[in-house]
Amino acid sequence: MIVVVYPLTQRYTFWIACRLFLIIEDPKEVDRFLERFKVLSEGLVSIPVDFPGTPFHRSIKASEYIRKEFLMRIIKQRKIDLAEGKASPTQDILSHMLLTADEDGKFMKEIDIADKILGLLIGGHDTASSACAFIVKYLAELPHIYQGVYKGMYVPNFTLLNWTISSASK
Repeated sequence: MIVVVYPLTQRYTFWIACRLFLIIEDPKEVDRFLERFKVLSEGLVSIPVDFPGTPFHRSIKASEYIRKEFLMRIIKQRKIDLAEGKASPTQDILSHMLLTADEDGKFMKEIDIADKILGLLIGGHDTASSACAFIVKYLAELPHIYQGVYKGMYVPNFTLLNWTISSASK
């Protein structure tokens, strides 16, 4: 039996990154973003020939869309939400980038923030996805390791956990 894990881990890590970096919670919006991001990723490992129809050209177009339309829309909305007090300054990386000034007191430009967010997504996407896929692969191939991990995660008595939660809520 063959189980294809890598596409699932790619989708999962992308969803986590969208939550951590941008607080995108709508699954449909994440899926639309992921489709453009896949086109961008394919062009990163292609021959850098910018002719219509080539993966590199499609990647450039996807990058422009992501940066100038998708991320800029989110950045502008977040600025409004922060000004109106609807968003927390510490809720994600985007809010932190919008509110942190450099040593001269200047804030980053919106397009620079979009570039940095896109760079974080590109840098972390395939590496985290690959690591998760290999973990699943090795756990499937090594059942004694899987059993050890499973036993290590099993908590038969939640007494300490319940005490910790009730202590923290007081």
